[in-house]
Amino acid sequence: MQSFEKLYKNLQKENRDLAHDLLNARKLNASLEKNEEFLMKQITSKELDFNKLHSYLAERRSDCHLKKPLIKTDRLEDLIVSNRDRDFQMQIQSNEKESKIKFLKLKLINYEQKM
Repeated sequence: MQSFEKLYKNLQKENRDLAHDLLNARKLNASLEKNEEFLMKQITSKELDFNKLHSYLAERRSDCHLKKPLIKTDRLEDLIVSNRDRDFQMQIQSNEKESKIKFLKLKLINYEQKM
């Protein structure tokens, strides 16, 4: 009979241990489900952020493609203006030199007449 009581006590202990293990497994499962829910929310949030950034990048690329011709036009216009300014400065310098040459020629003619 003692072995039956011993066996019964062992079975009760094993039953308690299994119940305790089951409770711990349920707690762990609940914790994992909570973590899964939290992680799913984070993933959804990150996906939304990614989609927003992707849209923003697409808009910037579109803007860039639209502005490229304008930038080229602006650069050409700047180059034309720069060349015109340079040509104008060269014309002024040329006119000044011509004036000096004329003045010097007149002086030379004046000196020759005096001689």
